[in-house]
Amino acid sequence: MPKFLFGGLVFPIVYFLNKNYLNNLIIQINKAEIDELGGGLMKICITAAANNLDAPVDPRFGRCPYFLIVDPDNMQFEAVPNAASEAIGGAGVQAAKIIADKGVKVLITGNVGPNAFQALSAAGIKIITGAYGTVREAIEKYKRGELKEIGFPTVGGHFGMGMGAGRGRGWGRRQW
Repeated sequence: MPKFLFGGLVFPIVYFLNKNYLNNLIIQINKAEIDELGGGLMKICITAAANNLDAPVDPRFGRCPYFLIVDPDNMQFEAVPNAASEAIGGAGVQAAKIIADKGVKVLITGNVGPNAFQALSAAGIKIITGAYGTVREAIEKYKRGELKEIGFPTVGGHFGMGMGAGRGRGWGRRQW
């Protein structure tokens, strides 16, 4: 029979009760640690052109139509419309807040600008760029270690706004 040392005194412990108690205690501690770290779910966000896993990866972080937040272990996902995609300015920073509030730990996208990069880094989100193909393919590449974290923005500001930063309110091409 095992003995338990407590304050210099030795107490015999009934082994089967002790074993079950310790196993349950370990399980409870592990569950508490998992809950503290965000539920144990590794949340990966992929910028997407549509709201499903077979959608193409959108190369624009701040102006993508959807964020797919995926658990890479079982491929369950949540499609989150990007409310910042139509913002006049600051879309990348607004988008960073959206995914940070969802508890995302890793972002997979095509490109990320300087303001979004700074906001994502401040939120502790790992940034992976250069993704292409479908969302499903990008996740598989990530799981195989083919996509790597970056330490710098990949494009300048206003990258995803189309033909210039003015959104069509300037002179544009005139036919005289």
